[in-house]
Amino acid sequence: MKLHCLFLSLLLLLAVTLPAQGQYRRILTGKEVYFFGPSIEEVDTLKDYTAEAINDFSDYTGRIVPFLRRHDIKTSYLSERKIEFQIDSIRAFIVYRDSVDFGTILTDGKKEPKILKFVLTDVELKEEIQKYYNIK
Repeated sequence: MKLHCLFLSLLLLLAVTLPAQGQYRRILTGKEVYFFGPSIEEVDTLKDYTAEAINDFSDYTGRIVPFLRRHDIKTSYLSERKIEFQIDSIRAFIVYRDSVDFGTILTDGKKEPKILKFVLTDVELKEEIQKYYNIK
């Protein structure tokens, strides 16, 4: 139950609504960081060994969100198994997520998005975000 509450608090922090399960499609238009991981339904069925990953992911994500907001970078949480992004009329990319996959997608609407798989610490995330968005 504690894990479920922690996960829900992460979703509230990101101020997201979870779209219907399945596929997510988005046209990229600006700076946004997409965190991805299991759905609420999947969290309820995951094994104990994944609980630590969910806890770490929620904690580190919660720590980095204020930094992103200070730099006017939007955040979203996605739990779909197939995540498709359209960069422009020619370029698109797709991320396929397993039920226990966690990660982060950095986008700016112009260059190729950066996909960071697995759970990264807030320090690691901040370094990757600073490099991608050229933040000093």
